[in-house]
Amino acid sequence: RSQVAKNSMMAIGDLCVDLGQRLDNEVSGMVSALIKRLSDSSAFVSGSCEASLTAIIENCTPSRSLLAFLQNHDNRSPAIRGKVSGLLARLINAHASELKQSAPKDLEALFIRLPKLIADNTPGARAAGREIIRVAIFSGCMQAREMEAYVGADVVDKALREQAGAGSS
Repeated sequence: RSQVAKNSMMAIGDLCVDLGQRLDNEVSGMVSALIKRLSDSSAFVSGSCEASLTAIIENCTPSRSLLAFLQNHDNRSPAIRGKVSGLLARLINAHASELKQSAPKDLEALFIRLPKLIADNTPGARAAGREIIRVAIFSGCMQAREMEAYVGADVVDKALREQAGAGSS
C-alpha cells in the first residue's frame, strides 16, 4: 500500500510539472489530500508527498497555491503544522513579489496568522514564521515597521538578527 501511495503522490507531482497552471482548479484538492499524508510514518511516502507539494509551489499559480496552503494550515498535528509552515515559507520565498501584485489579500491573511505561527509549539513552524517575516521584508512585500504591526517589533528584530547571524557565518 505504501508503494501505491508513493506512486500516486509522484504522479501528482509529475502532473504539476507537466501541466502547471492548467491544474489551478485542482490545487486546493491536491494540497488537501497531500497534506493528510505529509506526516506518514513511511519516510518515502512523506518524502514523495513533500516533493509533490513542492512541485505545486513551483509550477502552479502562486496565488492559488497560497490560498490552498492557508486553507489547510491549521492542523491538529504539530508535525504537519511545522511542515506546512515550511512549505508556506518556501512558497513566499519563491513568489513573494508576484504574490504582492496578484494576491495582496491572501498575503495579508498569511501575515494575520503569523503571530499564531510564531507562537506554535513546533520549532519548525516558528522557524518558518521567522523566515516568512524575513522574506516579506527583504523582497519588498512589506516594510519592517508594517510587519511589526502584525507580530511586534521584538519578533521582527529576532527574525532579522537570525538572518544577519546566518549571513556572517
